[in-house]
Amino acid sequence: MTVLDALVSLLRPRLDPATHDWLLDTLDQTTAPLDARVFRSAWSRVGRRLGSQPITPNPEETALLQLVGLWPFAGWGADECGRAALLIQAMNVAAPEAQGPLLDSLYLRGTIRERQALLRALAYLPDPDQHAEVAAQACRTHVVSVFEAIALGNPFPARHLARPHFDQMVQKAITLHLVPAQIIGLPERLSSELTRRRSASGARWGLGAPRTGLEAP
Repeated sequence: MTVLDALVSLLRPRLDPATHDWLLDTLDQTTAPLDARVFRSAWSRVGRRLGSQPITPNPEETALLQLVGLWPFAGWGADECGRAALLIQAMNVAAPEAQGPLLDSLYLRGTIRERQALLRALAYLPDPDQHAEVAAQACRTHVVSVFEAIALGNPFPARHLARPHFDQMVQKAITLHLVPAQIIGLPERLSSELTRRRSASGARWGLGAPRTGLEAP
């Protein structure tokens, strides 16, 4: 079972059969060599086909998501799940030299929800380190929901962002009155500067003792 499989499984009971078949057919047709034009067309149609209803996993689905490392899972909509699955498939079959430019263009030209889906999927793409600049750019956005998609409940920043970008992301989250405890890996990556700011603020960040590894339980 892969992250892509888990996303498709999560959508199956929440979509009508025709829509789910469309998604499966679209994934099956996303093969090497990747046709970027066809992929972009499918990418833009996901929202209209799947809708944006929020996904709340049941206990059995939660166990599956934890098993494949897709946890915590909060705030995802059906369109974001579908786009994440499609993006993972596309990046798996795209030529290595085409992956970075494709992702950059999807982010730059994307709608708010397209950007959110892309950012939620970053940690599960091949060679995620090459996409750190997209994540850093997302951390500078003025769109709060896009910032939340990269900063909260997302393992990518703690694993792949350089120290200055990670620290700036944390400081922006605090400025926006978001909950620092929702930033994965924050206890392990607390720098001296963040520790100083934490002490100076007098605010409770809701952080427990550091854990081994960056994944949430």
